[in-house]
Amino acid sequence: MKIEYFQESDMLYIELSDKKSAHQKEMMKDFVIDTDELGNFVGIEIEHASKHVDINQIVTKNIKEVLSVLSAA
Repeated sequence: MKIEYFQESDMLYIELSDKKSAHQKEMMKDFVIDTDELGNFVGIEIEHASKHVDINQIVTKNIKEVLSVLSAA
């Protein structure tokens, strides 16, 4: 997994897999899920990230729970 922040566009991208993204689905305003051809998670894009998360303090905790909630949405 890789987490990247692009300051110029204020976008945070959480790469979950090295697989190529085939589909994008906006789950809610500013939150986009990338999936591969089989529907598996590839990444999570957060637009206007500084409005949604504290970029200076990113803590990974209970990641399986977070992905479960996102897949149920």
